[in-house]
Amino acid sequence: MGADHPGSGGGGRVDTVCMACGERSPGVHLRCPRCGGPAILEIEGIRWDVRRDVPSMWRYESMLPAVRRRVSLGEGVTPIRRVGDAHVKLEGRNPTGSYADRASSVMASHIASEGGRGEVAVEYSEDFAYSVARYLRGISDVEVAIPDPSRVDPQEVVALVEMGARVRFGRTGRELGYANSLSVEGLKTIALEVIEKSPRVERIVVPAETGLLALSIWKGLRDAEEAGAGVDLEVDAAILRGSGTPDVLSRIGGVSVHEVDPEDAVRGLVELARAGIRAKVLSAAAFALAEELGRGLAVVTASQRRPQVHRRGESALMADVARAVGEMGEASAYDLWRELRRYTLRGIYKAVEALEAEGELCARHVVRGGRKVRVYSRCVDGEDK
Repeated sequence: MGADHPGSGGGGRVDTVCMACGERSPGVHLRCPRCGGPAILEIEGIRWDVRRDVPSMWRYESMLPAVRRRVSLGEGVTPIRRVGDAHVKLEGRNPTGSYADRASSVMASHIASEGGRGEVAVEYSEDFAYSVARYLRGISDVEVAIPDPSRVDPQEVVALVEMGARVRFGRTGRELGYANSLSVEGLKTIALEVIEKSPRVERIVVPAETGLLALSIWKGLRDAEEAGAGVDLEVDAAILRGSGTPDVLSRIGGVSVHEVDPEDAVRGLVELARAGIRAKVLSAAAFALAEELGRGLAVVTASQRRPQVHRRGESALMADVARAVGEMGEASAYDLWRELRRYTLRGIYKAVEALEAEGELCARHVVRGGRKVRVYSRCVDGEDK
C-alpha cells in the first residue's frame, strides 16, 4: 500500500440517510438497510479545516467519516487548468488514472479499520473495480464479479488478474458496488478542492452517467457550507442527448441536468485533445457544456489510460534508477532525471512506474513548494506495496 496512516476523520456520530424512502439509520451503511436504496452519510461535527501539508484528499479529514486506519496512494489534489472558455479539473492525474480512487481510498480505509476481510467481492464497473483492487492490496483478497462480459474493458480485466484479483461471472447481490455512501464521501472531495483553490467559476459541470458523481459534488458543497466554508457554486450535470436523467438526480434539488448533443461532445473531445488532455466522451460533453454556460469548471473523470502491470526485464535504465534511489534514499522522478542525465525524463517515469509495480520501489506523496510531489524509496521487507 502506498501510504497507510493512523486513524483520521473529523466527524462524530454518523447516520445513514436513504434518498429513496427517507429512512435514517445509525452508523455507516453502504445502502439503505431498509429498502436497499441509495444513501448518503450525515456526519456530526464536520468543520472546514484544511490540512495543507497533506498531499492527498485527506487534507479534508475533518469533513470525512472517522477511520482508525487511513489507506491512501496520494489521491486527490488534482490540477485545474484553463482550456478555451472553461476550466477543467483533471481527475486522470489520480494514482490509477481515475476519479474512482477517491472513493476507493475511503472504502479501503473503512474496510482496513474494521480489521480487513478475507475476501472482498467487487462488482465490475469500468475504472472502479481496478481502483478498489489496487487500494485493497495487502488488506483483503479481491474477487471481481462481472455481470455482463460484453461490457468489460479487456485490458482492465487482464490488469486485474495480473494484480492478483480473482474474476468470476454473474452477480450474487452481495458485491461492493460503485454506488454507495462511502463512494459519495470520497468523491465529494472534488468539490472541496474547488472551494479551496477558488478558481473564477460559478458552476461545477459534471459528467453524469449514473448521477453518483453529481450527487457527490452537490453533497460536498452542502457539507462545506454547513462546515463554515464560503460556498457560492452551482452544480450542472451533463448527459448525452437521449440518454435520460439518472434516477438519483431526480431525488435531489440543486443539480441542473442538461442534454448535450453528441456532436458538441466530440467537438469538446477534440478541443481537449489539442490541449493535451485525453478524455472520454461524457467528460468532453461536460467540458462543452461548461463552455456553453460560461464561468464553468468541468470535471474530467479519467484519462483513458489504463495503468499497466509491468514485468521486470533486464534494463540498464531500471537498474540505474533502482541504484540511484538506494543511494539518494528518497527521490522524485525529476530528482532522478537530474542525477541520471543520460536518460530522458519520460524514460525515468516509465522506469519508476515499472519498479513500483514490481514491488522494488515504494512511493508516497509530499508537499514541495505548495505542490504535491510523488517520491520513491526502496521497499523494505514487510512493507505494504
